[in-house]
Amino acid sequence: MDGIVLDDRNASIAEHADVRTTEAADRLRTMFRYGWKADDDQMHAYVEQCVREAGGDWLNAGARPGLVEEVTRRSFMRCGHWWVRRPAIEEVATVTAVEPDAEVFPAVDVYARVTCPMTIVLAEDGFYASRRDEVRAVVDAVPGRRLIDISSNHNVPMTRPADLAAIILNLVRDRAATSTRNVD
Repeated sequence: MDGIVLDDRNASIAEHADVRTTEAADRLRTMFRYGWKADDDQMHAYVEQCVREAGGDWLNAGARPGLVEEVTRRSFMRCGHWWVRRPAIEEVATVTAVEPDAEVFPAVDVYARVTCPMTIVLAEDGFYASRRDEVRAVVDAVPGRRLIDISSNHNVPMTRPADLAAIILNLVRDRAATSTRNVD
């Protein structure tokens, strides 16, 4: 769901190195307040601010205010007398760490290893919208892959939850129908 790897190994290694810099960590802290410690009042004020600003937010525009509130509130973890905004920068660093020599690597060639059916949901205003032809090439490379466009920004689960649920239900129904035909 608008989370695709399209670069080759060398470009991916360079991109991963760029996101692990002090400057990138500072940008994440500034943009999302990752790792921020807040008291009760600060946390509640931040949640309210996110709800108020969601309509103009590049990630949350179109999301229901109650959903923005719930998800933002859940992004805080109680730590003593404080709330900590998650994920912390150290957690981001851990999940974005890559081994350049690893056999399986977050680069476009990883799709050659995927042998099961695969559906990519591409957000029309998401991170990969401008690379639709490359996404289409990944889908067309192997039978059993589908590309579904959705009118959304990158944050599909927040901004189009019902549409996404319908896509998933249709995939499950299609798979169940295929399984039933194979049993007959």
